[in-house]
This record gives sequence, structure tokens and C-alpha cells, in this order.
Amino acid sequence: MQEKAADRQAEIDALRAKRAFEEGERQARERERLEHEKKLRVQADLELARQRQFSEKASGLAEQARIEREDYMHQI
Repeated sequence: MQEKAADRQAEIDALRAKRAFEEGERQARERERLEHEKKLRVQADLELARQRQFSEKASGLAEQARIEREDYMHQI
């Protein structure tokens, strides 16, 4: 009887350990998923900022060229 109870307790302990391990695995996968999503968001934000900076630089150069043309035309 004691042996049967000990076996049952061992089964329960093994099941608890398995569930705890699986829960740890689920949490690890969730952390990895969240980290991956964050990395994608950061990359997207950086790309957007890079494109905005490129656009602003192009606009600035175009404005500078326009001003230089106007100055040249006024000097003629």
C-alpha cells in the first residue's frame, strides 16, 4: 500500500515537473516572439527615419539649388 502511494506520488511529481518545464518553454517562446517583434518595430522605425532624413536632405539640396539659381539670375 505504501509502495503504491509512493508510486502515485512519484507520478504526480513527474507530471508537475513536466508541466513546469512546458510552462517554462512556453514563456521562453513568448519572450523570443516579443523580442523578435520589438526588433522588427525598431528596424521599421529606423528605416522610416532614414527615409525621412534622405527626403529632407534632398529637399534641402533642391531649395539650395533654387536659391543659387535665383541669385545667379539676379546678378545677370
